[in-house]
Amino acid sequence: MKLAVLVSTLFAALAYSSPIETAPKKCNCTTICLGLGQKCVSFPTEKGCKDVCLIPTFCGGIAGFSCEGKDEICVDDPRDDCDPKHGGADCGGLCVSKRLLG
Repeated sequence: MKLAVLVSTLFAALAYSSPIETAPKKCNCTTICLGLGQKCVSFPTEKGCKDVCLIPTFCGGIAGFSCEGKDEICVDDPRDDCDPKHGGADCGGLCVSKRLLG
């Protein structure tokens, strides 16, 4: 009897899908970057994914490295599984121009 309840609960949980669960957690780049040394990094947004071509420059991390460019901000690197909002205070990030993410 307990097994039947467990199985029915499991199927009910799998059948339920909230909007948060269906939002993209990982994005795959569909853009080809032509700039020398540039890589495509795809950032998840509320509307889907945003591809950005950039030269990956590390920032953040346990040492708190900052970005050198005036208009650059350090954003979480979407290519890894480290989440600064969920226990990853020392996650590494990428320097990205504010205008590219806007």
